[in-house]
Amino acid sequence: MSSGLLTGPAPVTASTPRRVSFVQSWIPQYRIAFFERAATRLAEQGVRLDVLYGTPSPSMKERNDSRDLSWGHRLPTRRVPLGRDTFVELRRSPRSVVTSDLVIVDQAIRNPGTYAHLMRARLGGPRLALWGHGRTYTKPHSRPATMLKEWLTGRADWFFAYTPGGAAHIRDRGFPAERITIVQNSADMSGLTTARAALDQAQVEAFMAEHRLQPGRTALFIGGLDACKRLDLLIAAGRRIRELVPGFTLIVIGDGAQRWLVQSVAEEGWLTYLGPRFDGDKALAAAASSLMLMPGRVGLSIVDSFALQLPMFSVQWPYHAPEFEYLSSGDNGIVTADDVHAYADAVAAHLVDGQALSRLVAGCRRSAQTYTLSAMVDNFCAGVLAALA
Repeated sequence: MSSGLLTGPAPVTASTPRRVSFVQSWIPQYRIAFFERAATRLAEQGVRLDVLYGTPSPSMKERNDSRDLSWGHRLPTRRVPLGRDTFVELRRSPRSVVTSDLVIVDQAIRNPGTYAHLMRARLGGPRLALWGHGRTYTKPHSRPATMLKEWLTGRADWFFAYTPGGAAHIRDRGFPAERITIVQNSADMSGLTTARAALDQAQVEAFMAEHRLQPGRTALFIGGLDACKRLDLLIAAGRRIRELVPGFTLIVIGDGAQRWLVQSVAEEGWLTYLGPRFDGDKALAAAASSLMLMPGRVGLSIVDSFALQLPMFSVQWPYHAPEFEYLSSGDNGIVTADDVHAYADAVAAHLVDGQALSRLVAGCRRSAQTYTLSAMVDNFCAGVLAALA
């Protein structure tokens, strides 16, 4: 982690000193590969990508997946509470941001720095691009907050939207379509798919024996263990599935503020908690499982589902992240009514219907070829070059 001028992973020629500063609240583990590849690709086009980031909020820190970027610049961060789970982020940006050609910041209304970047852009400073969902997906929002977000978004020079749905939202509210880039948010699945391919049957059988798993009777949950994942619904559904499918076991991978809840239920015998795990361990757990459960917020976990060829089962719920768009019910996963019985019954039915499950697995394989990090990097870099032009 540097303390002065930033050095990306590839050199940029002095004849084309264009610079892009990407300011993030914090960097989760899954974002590292994106920044590395994007910086290398842009350097080949004579553009230097500087990544600046703060520290995760207390709730995000509980997940234990924040990382430092070796060539990035971590900014001291102070949070001023405004109420329960609400705060203003205060970060001081270095001079390198002010002298950039383009500044990309989160589409966040509670970061005073964003308004400073907007003012500089209006006064002839670096152009301002926003990066985000397009609208508020994952929590209830007030009319004033919505109006402020739309006001802020409408004054940006460019917008990088995670998904087509978010792009359509801001376009319908007057943002020029030609200044929107849909990045198709994803993550690096190469380590996961390589680990899955490297497994042999003996490893899988040993893992299943260790955790007393029965073939065709195991499901997997991967995600943060906090309120947005609706662990109460997950647990209630798991208990019902156990009644419908004797020998059913749920493997849980992840960490967060509600790990205590998962640990307490593990004592019942039908839930196996592995804690936070990464590629090799995820692949092994997936190889022993038939499908993935996610009754709470669906985000990038859907990309894990595709890479692991484990169809995701979710519910209709208003607070999914944008990536919920990737889940096509009946093709690469299943979406049921937001009801414990409807959800558990659908899972149980597919656990005992091999043909129906195989059709969903085939859909996961197809989707894994579409929602890739390579495509995301291509889209982002094309957007950056267009914004600079």
